Amino acid sequence: MNRETAPNGPHRGYRRRGGRPPLDVDILAISDAVEAVLNGSGETISGIALRFGVSRGWIHANVYPVLECRSQANSEKPPPGPADVGS
Repeated sequence: MNRETAPNGPHRGYRRRGGRPPLDVDILAISDAVEAVLNGSGETISGIALRFGVSRGWIHANVYPVLECRSQANSEKPPPGPADVGS
């Protein structure tokens, strides 16, 4: 009997090689909801986690980086055009 087939082994419930099954969630919908919370919608991060079936830790690890990239993309100014360059 090895670690994968042991009845009380440390990896009970998951195949050792494959890991956990992937979540079937729409990360953009979750990030939109979290962004609404951060803008004062009145909902909580815990409420969003329950609504989408993810953990607050999952939101922290996967959604906050997406929001950070969005805010950086929105704050970047476009390069100056020919009319903007002084002579």
